[in-house]
Amino acid sequence: MRKGNKALSADNPILNNPYEEPLFHYATNDSGELDYNQIEQGRRIFAPDMQVMPVKQGPQKTIWSWDDREQDCEKYIVNRIRKEVGIWRKDSYPNGTITRVTKELLTFWFDNPERHAELGLFFAQREAIETAIWLNEVAAKSNAGQFILQELQNGRIEHMGHGGDEAVLPRIAFKMATGTGKTVVMAALILYHFFNRQEYRNDIRFADNFLLVTPGVPIRDRLGVLRVNDSCIPELQDYYHVRWLVPPG
Repeated sequence: MRKGNKALSADNPILNNPYEEPLFHYATNDSGELDYNQIEQGRRIFAPDMQVMPVKQGPQKTIWSWDDREQDCEKYIVNRIRKEVGIWRKDSYPNGTITRVTKELLTFWFDNPERHAELGLFFAQREAIETAIWLNEVAAKSNAGQFILQELQNGRIEHMGHGGDEAVLPRIAFKMATGTGKTVVMAALILYHFFNRQEYRNDIRFADNFLLVTPGVPIRDRLGVLRVNDSCIPELQDYYHVRWLVPPG
């Protein structure tokens, strides 16, 4: 929905198309609560003191935009990664920054006019996939990206200094809300590594094996869609084909 839509209210608060980058956000008061009566242009900048859940406005609240703190928020790595990935996306994933296989996959998933609406990926899914690929293939090729990678490495060193395991491999986590489609993101990243590894056997940026860890048996079974045509659970069809994630070639 867009600003000016009469149906927009605290009971119907959707501002943006889930398949596109957010264009609007609600203004915020000093307590981090959302004001459903004031809509700001652009995507909300990440800040750690933002309320997780929106709260209906009461009287006499001071309203301001988080964008007023944009300079302060630049120190958070999330905002800088979003910015760099956004530039890369708008440039249509330039040749030379990624492998031929990666370019083919990204184009097939996100810039494919033949992809039907019901098979499109949410923007949250797209950004997660793009960010993982950007960190793996693109970041080291720019000054801004190198600085971000160094920051991640510094965080790992700091973790080791606080009793972390020195032998642990670097890990990057994606926090996605319920309903945003984490399983499809997992499927896309598995394909990304699998096809690149088949093409570039000596490239250590790509993995041969994939470990799925779940909090219980029901979720483990639900992730059967990440197995290819699993005959053990015939009622499940794999997401690689159902969600049209594999290019015909």
